[in-house]
Amino acid sequence: MLRRYKDATLINPGSVGLPAERDPDTGQVYNPPWAEYALVDYSADKLGIELRRVRVDVEAVIRAAMKSGMPHAEWWTGDWRKD
Repeated sequence: MLRRYKDATLINPGSVGLPAERDPDTGQVYNPPWAEYALVDYSADKLGIELRRVRVDVEAVIRAAMKSGMPHAEWWTGDWRKD
């Protein structure tokens, strides 16, 4: 999300650790197979903002969660989309 509010710029690039998307057809929220972040640069009185996504190895995330002993790991890993 990138928005202007009065004299400010609001940035919410998403989440590196737990991104979320909503399926427009079903309304279901799921975790897509990428991490989201922003690069912010301010120099020479200019603001630069780059919103980025990097693919994540979802199978590795699921394996790590299942081995971690995390409570409700099976439920949590069920929300990750592998496409």
